[in-house]
Amino acid sequence: MDFLDIKKRIEDVRCLILGDVMLDRFLYGSVGRISPEAPIPVVSISRREEELGGAGNVAVNLSMLGSEVTLCGMIGKDPEGECVKSILERNGIVFFGETEEGRRTTVKTRIVGKGQQIVRFDEEINGEISADTEDSLSRMLDEKLPSCDVVIISDYKKGVCSEGLLQKLISTAHKMAKTVIVDPKDSDWTRYAGADFITPNFKEYCEALGREIENEERAIGDSSKELLEKYSIGNLLVTRSEHGMTLVDRDGIYTVKTRAKSVYDVSGAGDTVLATLAVMLAAGIEKRDAVKLSNIAAGISVGHSGTYAVSFDELEEACGLFSEKTGEKVFRGERFAGLLKSWKRNGDRIVFTNGCFDILHAGHVRYLQEAKSLGDRLIVGLNSDDSVKR
Repeated sequence: MDFLDIKKRIEDVRCLILGDVMLDRFLYGSVGRISPEAPIPVVSISRREEELGGAGNVAVNLSMLGSEVTLCGMIGKDPEGECVKSILERNGIVFFGETEEGRRTTVKTRIVGKGQQIVRFDEEINGEISADTEDSLSRMLDEKLPSCDVVIISDYKKGVCSEGLLQKLISTAHKMAKTVIVDPKDSDWTRYAGADFITPNFKEYCEALGREIENEERAIGDSSKELLEKYSIGNLLVTRSEHGMTLVDRDGIYTVKTRAKSVYDVSGAGDTVLATLAVMLAAGIEKRDAVKLSNIAAGISVGHSGTYAVSFDELEEACGLFSEKTGEKVFRGERFAGLLKSWKRNGDRIVFTNGCFDILHAGHVRYLQEAKSLGDRLIVGLNSDDSVKR
């Protein structure tokens, strides 16, 4: 794979998302004592962060990968809804949708002490949308469909993804030869019938089957036929936590092992898989390669706190594809600028030094080792012949 070519192709991809938009609120602090009122920790809050969850997180992931994104959903007429719109605008995401009387913006608040989630509380209204709202959203989607390349449905079972709306969207999208990819939450997949891809986690897969099976490739392969045929689904991608993910299609079964080096927080990892798969397929990447890239992106995501959107440059670095042409650690121009930006975003401490290093001797090696010990990333600039002469 040529990542420079992929990047250019992704920039032309236009994604349309329908789903449940949520606000993820994180309260970080330290735990120093137990409450005298009850046997519970007292968290002294020192930092607050607000990020998009659900379909909003999928949209941010798509934007970070470099595609154009339009998001359709619902938010409340409340401060949280204004916060959602502000974050979307900051990420260059076009939003359109509806509000209903009495429906508030879904908010999930997590309290984190010493790097561990202590409790999460949700504020939401989960009722199905009204017929009038469904008609209004359908008209909006019909207007946006012709200009998109891929349709993504992110169902968090908060009411937006009604069966009527989804079936009309899938049918209309197929008439226009658009690929439809679904991340399901309902155990009855009738509303997703006809989708080209569906991406449940293993628990959701078992719920759709109506029975428990072993979390292994063969068991998934043997049981998948009934779901593929029952709901006329083209491809099934089951995310299996530490076991990686398994793709089942008309050609057989394909499994990729997990790529996470460490798991810090699994919040939003499924959204990262959905976004990466969708944008890669829309960019013309072969199906199994798109699954590999989605797996690598998920491995990056779970290594960070909160819902984390993976950038294209982080994905490229994690793939190690530079090694095919440039000896793994040699970077130039725009590609290096993008990588540097992602390091800064991660909060890495970056050290720079430069020199001629011709011939490289023991003193140079000790010098570079000392420089590397000062931070997380060491950038070594090589002076040109003209620079050395000057």
